[in-house]
Amino acid sequence: MVVSASFIATPAQAGEYDNDMYRGLMQKCGDIHGTLVAKYPSGWHWIVSFSPNQWGADKVKNVGYDNYIQCFCPRKLEGFEPWFRHGVQTNWLKASNVSNETQQKLLSQDWLWVNNGADFGLAPEPYLAKNIKWDCPDCK
Repeated sequence: MVVSASFIATPAQAGEYDNDMYRGLMQKCGDIHGTLVAKYPSGWHWIVSFSPNQWGADKVKNVGYDNYIQCFCPRKLEGFEPWFRHGVQTNWLKASNVSNETQQKLLSQDWLWVNNGADFGLAPEPYLAKNIKWDCPDCK
């Protein structure tokens, strides 16, 4: 997973940000340490910034500080061809965990603003989300 340098807290930022919070979001699907909050072996899933919903397996883990990592693997379904030939990892960063300046930096680095995390099963407050391609076992 690629994480921009401005996303990782530097020693100069250590007073404002807790490095543990960032470490949780730097994990990769397939080896995530966190609390499982949702697991669906099959079903329709909304991947932020993609429409329509996609058929596949989905797992979400809380990685601390109300941040989450969602791991989606597309599956074939009769009459439906998945948009993806790879898995999609979505990193969910609770917007209030970082300063407005950091939020703006992340938005300029292709993170997405989500007004209400409850639309995706998270807390009902703003989140920043980033989709990353990953090679889930079902896609090989």
